[in-house]
Amino acid sequence: TEIKITVATTEIGVDGLTSTYTVTFEADGSFTIVGTMQKYNEDFTGDLVLSVPVNVTCDKDGNYSDGGEFAGSNPAVTGLSIDFSKLTNYSTPSDSVLTATVAKSGTEAVFGVAFENDVTLVVNKNASVITAVSASYANVTITCEYK
Repeated sequence: TEIKITVATTEIGVDGLTSTYTVTFEADGSFTIVGTMQKYNEDFTGDLVLSVPVNVTCDKDGNYSDGGEFAGSNPAVTGLSIDFSKLTNYSTPSDSVLTATVAKSGTEAVFGVAFENDVTLVVNKNASVITAVSASYANVTITCEYK
C-alpha cells in the first residue's frame, strides 16, 4: 500500500543530495507520490542545495500530473522488477537478507533496465514478504521500504 523511497547521491567536494518520496497506492491502481527532491542550485546564489516539494498523482490508467507542466500518460510504467533467477553472485547471510553484486553486463537481465555500472543489491524480508530493497551504483543509493 505504501513505499518510502530515499535516493541519496554523494559528490566529491560538495554536499550530497538526498531526496525522499512516499508512494501511496489505492485499490483501483492509482497512486500519489509526495516528497522532497533535492537538487543543486543552478543560479549559484544562496544555498548550494535546494529542496523542492514533489506532489504527483497517477490515475489507474497511467495518466500522471503534478498539477502543472509535468503531465502525461504511460500505462506501461511498472517500475523496476528483479528477476532473482538471473542473480549469479549473491549470498544470504541470514534468513531475512539477500545481498548480490550484479555486473554492469547483467543488469538488464536482472532488473529489466541496463545500468552503466555494477549494482549492489540488498533485499530484506520478514517471514512472508519483502520489507526493503536497496540498490547502490556509482555514487547513488536507492532504498525502498515497503509497508
